[in-house]
Amino acid sequence: MEKHKIEEILLNKEHETLPEEQELLKTFLNANKVEAIEKLYTIDPKDVGGRTALAGFYFQFLVTIEYILEMLDGKWDYVACELHEDIIVGKEKHIKFIQVKTSEKTELSVSGTITRTKKEIEGVKRLVSDSWIDKLLVNSKHFKSKDGYLTEFELVTTFVLTKTNEIDVSNYDRFIKKSEIIKDDDSLLVYLSKDVYLKKEKVPFFYEEECGENLKELLSRFLIRKEIDLLNFRKYELALMQSLGDKIHRRARVNEDDFYMLIGELMQRCAKKGDNTVLFITKDEAKDLLGKIEDRVVPETLRYTAKYNAESIFDEIFGKIRNEISLNQIYLEIEHFLENYKVYLLEWTDGTSTVRELVNRLVDGWKDSDAIYSLSQSDIVTKLTNLIKINLILMIIYDATTNFSSNYSKLLVKEINNEVFFSFLSLSMPATLDQALEKLKKILARKYRDGASLEFLIHTPKTILLGDFLDNDEPLRKLFIKDIKPYIGELDETARLDEVVVAIDVIPGEPVMKLYRNLFGYNDLKELREKLTEKFIAKLGSQ
Repeated sequence: MEKHKIEEILLNKEHETLPEEQELLKTFLNANKVEAIEKLYTIDPKDVGGRTALAGFYFQFLVTIEYILEMLDGKWDYVACELHEDIIVGKEKHIKFIQVKTSEKTELSVSGTITRTKKEIEGVKRLVSDSWIDKLLVNSKHFKSKDGYLTEFELVTTFVLTKTNEIDVSNYDRFIKKSEIIKDDDSLLVYLSKDVYLKKEKVPFFYEEECGENLKELLSRFLIRKEIDLLNFRKYELALMQSLGDKIHRRARVNEDDFYMLIGELMQRCAKKGDNTVLFITKDEAKDLLGKIEDRVVPETLRYTAKYNAESIFDEIFGKIRNEISLNQIYLEIEHFLENYKVYLLEWTDGTSTVRELVNRLVDGWKDSDAIYSLSQSDIVTKLTNLIKINLILMIIYDATTNFSSNYSKLLVKEINNEVFFSFLSLSMPATLDQALEKLKKILARKYRDGASLEFLIHTPKTILLGDFLDNDEPLRKLFIKDIKPYIGELDETARLDEVVVAIDVIPGEPVMKLYRNLFGYNDLKELREKLTEKFIAKLGSQ
């Protein structure tokens, strides 16, 4: 990274800034968080100059944030700016120079904006290289192409540059420019190719001598972008907020307070050096800032599942269960089932599935549900712990691992030896058993509204309801799903059997959880299995 060189360029910038603009900048940087933005919105409308100057500083922050977002995407390694108009971004030897220009007007003529001025040199009025574009392109002298650098240049404005009889820059519009080849008769090239002098040194200036490339080559990498009208930047703000949220998670919503917090953080990172104020931020620093926003906008559960991978979460849960059963006389035999199940879950979540999907299917019967975001970290651990405990009972009873059924992508269904199928649905207070039955009915109706396979009819999963809900200790219930149209996969898609009614056994989870507590009353695995089977199978009917 060329940090020293970048800072040197920014610190040596010279600006013709009015005293009141300097005072506004000082206020803007020293304001407490959102005070500066509030000042921008509340400044006396009659004070057009002050409002324009302050809005200009704010607009530069918006453009800087846009490039910080690109940096988070990996396009740049750093973003640097001098708080007046200049921004520099870079990745290895790819350097881009951006100049930000603002005005209260929506249109400005090329004349008097990007044109050069004249100065008396040796008694003659001569053009000097002081145009906006000159100040951009001359930066390439620090990063020459012969040294392996690729430079780009962009002029970002809040106004449209209208053409004159001599110069038309519409070909450089970022949204129009289609070719990097600059024609010999390009009006901007012709204008900038005129004899020109350095303003201070009062000597002739030649791009090829100073920058190592001719003017045509430099202009081939120059663009102009009109972003927004200066005093109507709300749309730009909202677009940046949306992009920030997308960087965090599809569920994240960045509001004004979060956005202004980011701007406040950037202000605090600005360093006053001499007459200039410089901000330099790396990708890692930008990630830290994004993390601060994430802490404000992301639900606790999302941070938990993002921070801790499946292994960490399962380590916590399985460790808790091991501690509970560690005093059991047949601990080693039971621990064998537990360890095998943990390995299976880790392999499953290391493939195409995640803990988030597991929780969503358990709670809502749909892997892409948003159900997890309404849960606390404690809720997630409790629900997964109950699921694992009941599966431990099933594995002891059937002497086999309970595997996720590949025939179900929504409702959470486990299969044992491809013969016995159990689905699981977790609820919380103040849900009732009747509400649980209705929810299960809707989940199944959503899945099978276009027909059900014969396999579903033959191996209809028995549903175990988990969680601390009302009536969770009642006996087995029958749930009847009407108007299911079975189909046979080998036949034509239009082939259907008559509509049938599917009966599903629904078992409230509390009686099953009582079986987990029975693990501690036996000193022989065979005897334990027989007792668990007797109590559990009695509730389900023979298998």
